[in-house]
Amino acid sequence: AAASAPPPASASDAVAVAAAAVSAGKFGAVSEDEVQRALSVLSQALGVSGGSGAPVYSPPGGGGSVEMTGMQKAIAKNMEATLGVPVFRVSKQIATDAFDAMYRKLKPEGVTVSALLAKAVAVTLAKHPLMNAAYGASGTIDYRADVNVAQVPVR
Repeated sequence: AAASAPPPASASDAVAVAAAAVSAGKFGAVSEDEVQRALSVLSQALGVSGGSGAPVYSPPGGGGSVEMTGMQKAIAKNMEATLGVPVFRVSKQIATDAFDAMYRKLKPEGVTVSALLAKAVAVTLAKHPLMNAAYGASGTIDYRADVNVAQVPVR
């Protein structure tokens, strides 16, 4: 009999195992079948029950509406609010010699370029709070108390 792989050492290891089960398709899209396969792999790796196997999304028969969860309502509200936000883009070529040198120094400690860039953005936003502010509905500039930077991995 074939030996099974040892259980993952951590939850992040289990997520990596599940992510390996997913192959992004055209334009990085992931199908529902791939999500189900990844959930199965993750459940197996963590030694937990996979649940009923019910579909991730089950629309009402013949169309119609279903009530959103509180989280879905909050997301929809925030997405709608962004429709009126002015957007502009600026590009500038910069020298990254100092950044590259810092990365070479920190790489042996496990620091990634992504983490270093996120830190640089966060420090810059803290130093220039107007860049982290938002226009208020009543004609104000609303400064944020915190700096939050997130990243989404792209394959």
